[in-house]
Amino acid sequence: MSWRLTFCRKVAVFERAFKSGVNFFDSAEIYADGEAETFIGKIVKTGIDRGVWSREDLVLTTNIT
Repeated sequence: MSWRLTFCRKVAVFERAFKSGVNFFDSAEIYADGEAETFIGKIVKTGIDRGVWSREDLVLTTNIT
């Protein structure tokens, strides 16, 4: 059994969090086998394209190890 989410599900999770008041998202280069930052970038773009948020609505951070 895989615990990985589909891209559509990842977007849904971010949208639900944002609509519930969350606007701060933290990542690190080691999350999701090094792909978390790429996923977040695509999710952010998708949310902008859908009109869910603007870039200015979000606070994104990352950690380098």
